[in-house]
Amino acid sequence: MSVLKSYSCSKCGAALVFEASQEILECPFCGTGFGSADFHGDELLDQAKSSLEQKAYAQAKEKYNAVLKVDPHCFDALLGLVLCEMGVPSVDSLENPNNIKNAKSPGIKTAIERARDNSGLRGAAYIDQIAELVLIAGKIKEAEASNSEVNNKDAKKVLKSASEENRIEKVPIVLHIVMAILFLASFVPIILQAWDKSKESFGAVLQGVGLFAVLAAAAIVIEIILILSAAKPKKHLANLYEKERFVMESELQDLREEYKKQYSKLQSLKFGIRNEFTTVEAEDEFEDYSSYNDTGKTIQCAKCGAALALDRSKRVYQCNSCGVAYGVSLFFGQPLERALDAVNSGYFEEADSRMSHVLMEDNSNPDALLGRILCCGRWTRISDIGNSNYISPTRIKMLHILAKEAGDRASESDREFFATMDELVDALNDVMTVRYKLDANQNAMHMLEMRLKIYGDGYALVYSDPDFARKELEEEKRTLEIEEPRVQHALAELKDKLIDMRSGSVFCK
Repeated sequence: MSVLKSYSCSKCGAALVFEASQEILECPFCGTGFGSADFHGDELLDQAKSSLEQKAYAQAKEKYNAVLKVDPHCFDALLGLVLCEMGVPSVDSLENPNNIKNAKSPGIKTAIERARDNSGLRGAAYIDQIAELVLIAGKIKEAEASNSEVNNKDAKKVLKSASEENRIEKVPIVLHIVMAILFLASFVPIILQAWDKSKESFGAVLQGVGLFAVLAAAAIVIEIILILSAAKPKKHLANLYEKERFVMESELQDLREEYKKQYSKLQSLKFGIRNEFTTVEAEDEFEDYSSYNDTGKTIQCAKCGAALALDRSKRVYQCNSCGVAYGVSLFFGQPLERALDAVNSGYFEEADSRMSHVLMEDNSNPDALLGRILCCGRWTRISDIGNSNYISPTRIKMLHILAKEAGDRASESDREFFATMDELVDALNDVMTVRYKLDANQNAMHMLEMRLKIYGDGYALVYSDPDFARKELEEEKRTLEIEEPRVQHALAELKDKLIDMRSGSVFCK
């Protein structure tokens, strides 16, 4: 399969888009000549690798991007950009998760998505394995931060003080009420003796003092009991932090073991993947398009919508409005078949670009419109929709945009199909929302159980009633488990409906 290549004229800056197999002779705007040897891809890769190994990531990224402008599927360049964003000089450096800098960086996510979309099916599997390492490395960093916080003496004192104050605040209310009643009651006999002069005697005074002493002693005993009961959770807190540290370190060790396991998987993929990404362009023969005849067809510029004109050499379609040029091979033969080859090979970014070129010639081509939607979701068929673990809200939004755009551009007979596709995107969003909530519920339950192990009977002193919290989470889980089959069924029904509506399409077989 030939690969799309995008160039910029070094003299006038004109944008040029060609097949990898189409030799570039000259810029149609300024006449500057080019040849395949002018791009020195291998040399740039060597320079980029050297910069990467020296941890000169900015320079390495610049060179890798230069290579990808010529060959968007160059696996070494795609992988190199991922490593640059991760801040590691080689794949071998991934053996230690602490070498990955800022695992949650948007730059890492963007580089991984780009590599996944341009590396083919086997390449995507390799990149996905790296993404798994990045995910676990992020969890390890979070666990290490929590562990550090637990071991911080100042933090322990603050938490312990807050826990004790939370418990003691409940005791004085009862204590003060009881004490006040008892002390006031102890003065009653003396007060009554003072008012009743006729009963004034030494025995009566002793009786009043005795009652006072009994009631006061009772108040003191109650106070001591309450203070001792309040001291019990304090004694529990004395061992609380050692238990918490132990649990945190155990979780951290589990994450490190999982990372080691996933890194071993990456190593097993490493040797089987290189052969697929050795350059095959040398085997391609440059095709001769000099006999190409466009038969007067109209091709619209994807950038500005103006009609493109074929140059005298019949090698370039050029836009006299915005200055973009396209190689004739993009529209030669069966461009849709090449787009389908790219989809089936897992090169979704190239496939999307080829679908766009098909639409430049046929604005309402239903397969090209549907193909762009599937490329956005990283699916090869309608039946694949919803099979992936998670689709981000950003990608869901883009799917909606493409579905609505397809509905606007489609012929009257195809508009119902794309309206149904838009409904399917809504159903997919419901499925992903339920999955996300179930994952969050599982994580919350795991955190609850972990805290119960740490705090034991003292959990309520620091957080809240564990039984109430567990009941809420279990109720939420039951609700989501009931909801999940419903949204899955709604999605499946819409998929079947779409397949029936376009049963003859290559994307429905």
